[in-house]
Amino acid sequence: ENTPDEIAVVSCTPRQAYERSFTGKFYIKTSNSSILRIKGRRLGSTKGRTHNFWFKLKEAYWDMNINFREEGDVSVLTGLDLDYVMNVQYASSVNRQIVDNMSLIMYDYSPPKNGEEKNLTIKIPSESEIFSTTQASPEFWENNPVIKRTPLQDEVIKAFEKKSKKKGGNMFPTPK
Repeated sequence: ENTPDEIAVVSCTPRQAYERSFTGKFYIKTSNSSILRIKGRRLGSTKGRTHNFWFKLKEAYWDMNINFREEGDVSVLTGLDLDYVMNVQYASSVNRQIVDNMSLIMYDYSPPKNGEEKNLTIKIPSESEIFSTTQASPEFWENNPVIKRTPLQDEVIKAFEKKSKKKGGNMFPTPK
């Protein structure tokens, strides 16, 4: 308390759980009101979900752990861990929990020292270098054998080439 690093913990507990309600805690630095962490559970909606004798979604929610770091007067995302959890019932007797996890980690690097930035620069290729490795390049097709097509595929390609006036073009090269 009464320091520049004082942290307030705001606890959220709804009196009654309802669709899309949040239960958890917010960690806030009181000196500048920046958010440092959000940890909790947000209920998901089960309305409009398919359910019948074979499958029923009983409950869905997000478990979240989101971390920030203070950068001046703002909060910058440093890590995110989300679990989308579904409790389902199969064939009216088998209960199963399905968890889909997503994690995101942000790394913070300091500026390079002693001219190291020269080793970190990325050479951006020219437009001609980019297009020389794509389907628009005749060399690309000459160096990559085309798999034989069915007669129906050949007819469709010929019709397309006639319509787009690309007779003999390299849009769809003929197999050798």
